[in-house]
Order: sequence, then C-alpha cells, then structure tokens
Amino acid sequence: MKYRILTDAELKHFDVEFKHFLIANGVHAEEWENMNKTATEKAIKLVELFSDTVLQKVYEKLRFIEHRSSNSCMVFKLNVDDIELISINAKPNSATDLSTPESIHEALVNRAKSLTLF
Repeated sequence: MKYRILTDAELKHFDVEFKHFLIANGVHAEEWENMNKTATEKAIKLVELFSDTVLQKVYEKLRFIEHRSSNSCMVFKLNVDDIELISINAKPNSATDLSTPESIHEALVNRAKSLTLF
C-alpha cells in the first residue's frame, strides 16, 4: 500500500467510482458481497488498491497545503518544479494566536511586531 486506506465515510463518498472499479477488476455485486464474507483479506486488498488510486489522483491535483498552529501558519504552493512557502511565526513569549484565519488577520493588523515572516 502506497498511501492509506480510505475511511468508511470517504468510501461512501466514492461509492459509484468504487463500483466501477470493482467491475473493471472483474468483481460484480454478488461476488463483492461474498468476498466480504468469505475472503475478507482479498476484499481489503481491493479496497487498499482503490484507496491508493483515489489518493494518487487527489495528490497529483493538490496545489496548496496549509498548516496552522497557535504559534505558526505556513502555506505551501506546490509547483511542478518547486515549492513556495509563506510562513508566519509568533515570536517566543508572545501571546499571539495563529490558529484561525481571524486570529491571523488580527495579528497581522494589530501585532505585526510580534511576528516573523518568511
């Protein structure tokens, strides 16, 4: 497995695509039901393969990643050949919170001196 297995909620979201995936792999509805009961390891392998396929497509389309914590906010732009970063960090011992868009805006407007930017 390359990535991770999709959660039940994620699988429900891709229900139609999963059915098409099963059919493309020669598994029809009754076979799938039977496989879940008698050959669970084989069924799990198919779900893992489907999960990897979906996540690979998602990751290939990913253009931005954002990470926020109470003392930092980092936004990465994923280009074809490189990655760009905007990083906002609260200076040590400052009471600045960067965990929400509102608190980031407030810090940029009212507490810019308590931040370091990259």
